[in-house]
Amino acid sequence: MRFGSILLATLFLPVIGFAATIYVPDNYPTIQGAIDASANGDTVIVRPGTYVENIDFVGKAITLESEMGVAATIIDGNEAGSVVRFSSGEGAGSVLDGFTVTNGTGSVDPWGSFLGGGIYCDASSPTITNNSVEGNKADDGSGGGIYCYDSSPTITDNKIVRNWSFTGSGIYCFNSSPIIAGNTIANNFFSVYGGGIYCDSSSPDIRDNIIWENLSLYTGSGIYCVGPSSPNIAKNLIAQNYGGSGIMCADSSSPVIANNIIAGHGDRSGGGICCHLSSSPSIDKNEIFGNSAECGGGISCGSSSATITNNVISDNNVISDNSASFYGGGIYCGGSTPTIANNIISGNSTSFAGGGISVWNGSPAIINNTISGNDSLYLGGGIYCHQSSSPSITNNTIVGNSAYDSGGGIQSADSSSPTVTNTIFWNNSAALGPEIYLGYLSPSTLTISFSDVEGGQSSCHVESGCALNWGSAMIDADPLFVDPANDDFHLTWDSPCGDGGDNTAVTEQYDFEGDPRIAFGTVDIGADEYYYHLYHVGDVVPGSAIDLKVVGYPGAGVTLFLGTGIADPPYSTQHGDFWLNWPPLWRGTIGTVPQNGIIVHATTVPAWWASGSEHPFQTLVGPWGGGATMLTNPMILDVE
Repeated sequence: MRFGSILLATLFLPVIGFAATIYVPDNYPTIQGAIDASANGDTVIVRPGTYVENIDFVGKAITLESEMGVAATIIDGNEAGSVVRFSSGEGAGSVLDGFTVTNGTGSVDPWGSFLGGGIYCDASSPTITNNSVEGNKADDGSGGGIYCYDSSPTITDNKIVRNWSFTGSGIYCFNSSPIIAGNTIANNFFSVYGGGIYCDSSSPDIRDNIIWENLSLYTGSGIYCVGPSSPNIAKNLIAQNYGGSGIMCADSSSPVIANNIIAGHGDRSGGGICCHLSSSPSIDKNEIFGNSAECGGGISCGSSSATITNNVISDNNVISDNSASFYGGGIYCGGSTPTIANNIISGNSTSFAGGGISVWNGSPAIINNTISGNDSLYLGGGIYCHQSSSPSITNNTIVGNSAYDSGGGIQSADSSSPTVTNTIFWNNSAALGPEIYLGYLSPSTLTISFSDVEGGQSSCHVESGCALNWGSAMIDADPLFVDPANDDFHLTWDSPCGDGGDNTAVTEQYDFEGDPRIAFGTVDIGADEYYYHLYHVGDVVPGSAIDLKVVGYPGAGVTLFLGTGIADPPYSTQHGDFWLNWPPLWRGTIGTVPQNGIIVHATTVPAWWASGSEHPFQTLVGPWGGGATMLTNPMILDVE
């Protein structure tokens, strides 16, 4: 009886399946044959060779991988449709890994358009990794490389190159939320929109990619966002894409664009980033340089409400055969109400008006920016306001800008009425009104108070019918920058701009580098609020010289700490938060703060520091236990 019971129980044990490994061509001569024979959980390994076929995962959660990688294993679509299809509800367990996917022509939709030359995803979310998707096309259609419709695939560490289609030659997304990370998306071409990536009603996560030398015939040569799209675009190199803006945002799109390098683009409007048609992007902590356009060399905002914060916008330019479009070397605002705060806007140029910023029929908030070294061949070197604009300009440092004709610092023209508070105008130049100019086309006004203007009203030119409302607490005194010759516009201890502003005009909690905006009772004039702070000047290149600078009170000793990483949450002390992992790697006294309130510690970047590595520092200003002693902000040196 006991044996019979054991036998009966054994017969009813669940059947345990084991994942199989299938080899191509050993077990099956074709990849599709191996897929058809596989079961969920299996792995299909493809030996080196060229496989002329068009494959479909048919809903199976399998891993299809090459044995020797992309160079040795090619799936050639033979111009007979999409090379790889995911259209049966595939999920993350359906994996394509390590192939060259080439020579595809796309799947045909009911309207005769070709979609997804290389890889086609419809209502599926597979994992696509370590592949080279190259030399595919989707004639008069979308997604020459990869097409995503109602899908959320994970697309990582691929090369997506030399594909072409009507829209989204590299990757096309419609109603999709893919992860697009760590890819090289380059040399895709002939798109009307979105040479690299096209997003329509989609919210992809686009990060850590190289988006390089893609071509669009109209705009959005790097990335194009349209419809209610809200992609996250972060930490990408978006450079040297041709035929349009690096990133185009239109039709109610609201991307978050952060920590990218956006360089070397050209377009009619917005060389680096173009925001139009009710878009509302967040543009934060990007480096935007070397772009060109007919208006808005760096960024153009037309009928949009962008938030533009903490960016470096430099060396962009505006030039055109159409003189009506020569506006805004750095930023152009047309019929828009963006917030432009905490940016460095420098070295931009235009052949007509607004070397740094041009405002047309808009009312942006321009706050805490350093606007320096911009140039206009005609009007408004730093800022140009026209067509009934009414920007609010608060706590900016506008220095060293030039205009050939008028308004070196700012020009108010064509019925505009800017309001300027807590702002420095210094060392700007123009034939008329080196600091401030009112006039051109129709009478304008400018209201200014609590500001430092070099030369006072004698440096301002006011045309007949215009009104300069010179308010209270105006000064004409050298702001005593730390090192203006090298673009260090921090205030020194005894700057006349210290505590010279109007607290009621302040809307931001912090200045351009994150220090408290009202540090010691009364706000300072300019973009910088004098406060204990650690920063550096110079490129962080192994073996190169850099200056570490510390803002503090005169006579205070300064201790420098080098850490191995950042502690989060930090250690709370009586002198503020200490942010470095304990114990620090190194600490030492670097000297005493001189009378101007800035100590400079010249040092050399260790030759053994690796490119891409990070090294956090923090300083203590004053003796431990001192009444005025304070820990500064942490600073991370990112090695180039």
